[in-house]
Amino acid sequence: MAQRRLWPLTCVALCLLVGSARADEPVALEVPPGAAHVGDVVTLRAKVSVSSGEAVVPGDLGGSLGKLAVRAVRVAPAPPDATDRRPTLEVEVQAFEVGTVEVPPVPFQVRARDGQLTEWTTTSAKLEVASVRPAGETDPKPADLAPPAELRFDRAKLVKLALAVAVLVALGALVGWWLVRRFGGRKPKPGPPPIPADVRALRELEQLVGGAALAQGDLRRFHIELAVILKRYLEDRFRFPAVEHTTGEVERDLRRLGVDPLAQQPAIEVLRDCDRIKFANAASSADESRARAAQVRAVVDRTRVALDAGGEPPVAGAP
Repeated sequence: MAQRRLWPLTCVALCLLVGSARADEPVALEVPPGAAHVGDVVTLRAKVSVSSGEAVVPGDLGGSLGKLAVRAVRVAPAPPDATDRRPTLEVEVQAFEVGTVEVPPVPFQVRARDGQLTEWTTTSAKLEVASVRPAGETDPKPADLAPPAELRFDRAKLVKLALAVAVLVALGALVGWWLVRRFGGRKPKPGPPPIPADVRALRELEQLVGGAALAQGDLRRFHIELAVILKRYLEDRFRFPAVEHTTGEVERDLRRLGVDPLAQQPAIEVLRDCDRIKFANAASSADESRARAAQVRAVVDRTRVALDAGGEPPVAGAP
């Protein structure tokens, strides 16, 4: 009975002794066969024998391992189809010295099932590093430094060159002056004078009344064009954006500019009639359409003025 009670304690003690023995015994660190060249990335490997549920934890090497520069430290699990199921501690290093480089032991840890960490280490190793130069090539000797070259200048040639440049500059300036005198004084021929606003409006009214819209009975299109002719005339005559404004805005601007009321009233009446026909499809006849065109002609006749000497109409609000 006493032997049965002592058996579990004996198993635990044996496990602790085995774990302690594994932790105290360094793991073999494998170096790739052959010599590496200076600057090559070399992977050092160590297969760690751990029990089920234990994990290998790589250590923090701080970027260097002896005379080697550490590029990466990781733990690679065994492939699924491998017979050796041990995980591999991999350390990528670089060597920058030629010859045999001593690789010190690599520290790492093993985490048990209960989370307790045990310090482990690998064995040391030697890494052969060869030069990238071909065999037998020696270090080139630096060439002797030559004294600074003496620059000599021919003063006579420099003077001739300066005189030639000065002559060319003076000649260019003279040619430029002649071109300006010869062609620079010519003024472009003035273009034809602009068509006065009243002349253009009366011409467009005549074309509209005798055009296809009225002949074909398309009174909506007739009134759309009639409103554009009237607004464009008011814009050119009184210098405000009548084409872009609504009828209410045109009426406000005409009053603000002090336009003759006898011209304001028929102009606003025509624009309102055009709005009703354009937007509300109000009924109209050919005779009513001609009468509205006559109203627009009367507005133009009452507000038309002669152009001033500069070819521009007078300012807004002028009689």
